[in-house]
Amino acid sequence: RQERERQEQERQERERQEQERQERERQERERQEREQRERERQEQERQEREHQERERQERERQERERQEQERQERQERERQEQHKRYEKFSLKWLLLGLVVITIIGGIVSRNSSDSPIYPSSSTSSTKVVPATSSSTTKKSSYTEPSETSLAGIEIGMTAKELISSRSAAKSYDAWVIPGYDAYDYGKVTAIVKGDRVCALISNDSTITTKRGIHSGSSEQELKNSYGTTSTICFNDRLYEFTSNDKQKCYVGFAVGNGTVRTIKIADKNVYDFMLALYSLATYHSLITKRDYDSAYDYYLTESMKSQLGNYDDWKAGYRTTVSSEIKKINSVRKIGEAVEIAYDLEAVDNPGGTRYFTGKALIKKNGGWWAIDSMEYR
Repeated sequence: RQERERQEQERQERERQEQERQERERQERERQEREQRERERQEQERQEREHQERERQERERQERERQEQERQERQERERQEQHKRYEKFSLKWLLLGLVVITIIGGIVSRNSSDSPIYPSSSTSSTKVVPATSSSTTKKSSYTEPSETSLAGIEIGMTAKELISSRSAAKSYDAWVIPGYDAYDYGKVTAIVKGDRVCALISNDSTITTKRGIHSGSSEQELKNSYGTTSTICFNDRLYEFTSNDKQKCYVGFAVGNGTVRTIKIADKNVYDFMLALYSLATYHSLITKRDYDSAYDYYLTESMKSQLGNYDDWKAGYRTTVSSEIKKINSVRKIGEAVEIAYDLEAVDNPGGTRYFTGKALIKKNGGWWAIDSMEYR
């Protein structure tokens, strides 16, 4: 009997242990199932977050692309509008942009004749004198004497020769760079420093170079005559060449819409001055017009951009600017291959009113074109 009771107790103990084991296994399975469900839930949430993040990034990318496209379209429209306005500029405004750095005014054309102004045997003073019938030669029968002449006016010609050989001329004071004078003949303008002609400018279709190129010539005709070296700048493409004669001057052609618009011939220093002054003037003109993209992209070197910070910070500095206008050029000089320009600036802000600064800018060639490499004001 006792043996049977012992065996019964052992059996019951084994059953109890088996039940406990099964219970532990059941609880373990339930725990594992809960963990599995939790992992699946977390994985689902993770995938959902990633999906939402991808959608957010895609929306932001599309928004950036849309904004960039709108900015480019806006910039293109503004450039086209500016290009149309620039095409209407007269010779005097172009001279003002190339040789002078003031925004307003210009040299007023004093000759309305449709014939080019070529050398005449008559003499004249610096007053405007009516042209005589013998004072011009038809373009078809006239050939420029050298690579560095326009309408018979040659780089290196003395001021006395220039004035005495022209039947219609007007001498202007040195209103930009001290020591420089501009003699305007309506179709061509001669820049004189001291006693020598140092630059010639024309945008008249009747004035041709020795190789037969004039304002209105096609870009292909220009390439055929002078070659293909060019630089893109803003709305224009600039072709630059060195003359083959003893003067070794720069011959420049501004081309827009496939057509020659302006011819500039000058010795190296004056040529560099003209382009550097034009770049500085255009930069401040674009600030006034709120065309910040063009001012930043075309007229600041990478070094200048890094000094100014990022584009948005630089642009924010002009948020109250109504106009930025250079009123006077105090000095222009070469420093190595760069041009340093000292000038007086008038800045109008709203709010803030009108303020005046003395500025100094260093202009350098930037990828073939001239751009501002440093600026300081006080």
